[in-house]
Amino acid sequence: MEMIHVDTDIQLRDSFSQFEIDTERDIELTFSADAGEYEVFVRIKNCGKLRIRTFAYANAQVKYLFWNDNEHMIEIDETHEVLRNANVEVAHCEVNPYPVKRNTYMALREPGAYG
Repeated sequence: MEMIHVDTDIQLRDSFSQFEIDTERDIELTFSADAGEYEVFVRIKNCGKLRIRTFAYANAQVKYLFWNDNEHMIEIDETHEVLRNANVEVAHCEVNPYPVKRNTYMALREPGAYG
C-alpha cells in the first residue's frame, strides 16, 4: 500500500492499486488512467479536506473504493473527467460515526463515456 502525505499526481499503471492517506493537511489527489482496466482502493486514515480528480482517457475502465476511516468530520470534493468509451465507478465505505460532506461532479465528455 502506497502512503500519501502530500498532494500527489498518480498515473495508474497496475490493474490494482492501493493507497493510504494519513496527513493532517488538506490534500489533492489526481489520478490519470490510459486505456485499460484499473481497480483503486484508497483508505482515508487521516486527512483535512480531500480533493480527488480523475482523468479517464479513451477506453479506460476505473473502479474506486474509498474507505473512510477518518477520525473526524471530512469534506470531500470529487471531479471525474471521462472521455470516449471510458468508465468511472466510485464507491464509498464510511466506517466511522463522523459526518461527511461530499461534492461529486462526473463529466462525461465524449460519446460512450459512462460514470
